[in-house]
Amino acid sequence: MSFRHDGKKTHDWKQWLEVHREDISRCGLPDSVLQSEFHWLRFLEESYDEWTSWSPSMLSRQQAQALHEFVVREYGDEQYRACLYAIEQVLKASAD
Repeated sequence: MSFRHDGKKTHDWKQWLEVHREDISRCGLPDSVLQSEFHWLRFLEESYDEWTSWSPSMLSRQQAQALHEFVVREYGDEQYRACLYAIEQVLKASAD
């Protein structure tokens, strides 16, 4: 059995990125997080990019606010709580 690349899934991911390009660009995310839907969802679940060790703590306050609003708008405030919490810590630290 060989691995088969799912062209439709890749196409759907690229379309999703295109639709959300403006919002995503405000969030300051590295390309590695947006490399594929798998990388994106893994980031949301783990709250860091395990391949590059990038985390929300590296965001500016404005970027963290934009990412928080984007995640809540797209997925709600109950899903991906670990990621939202990590972003909220950035917002809290920058408010002090």
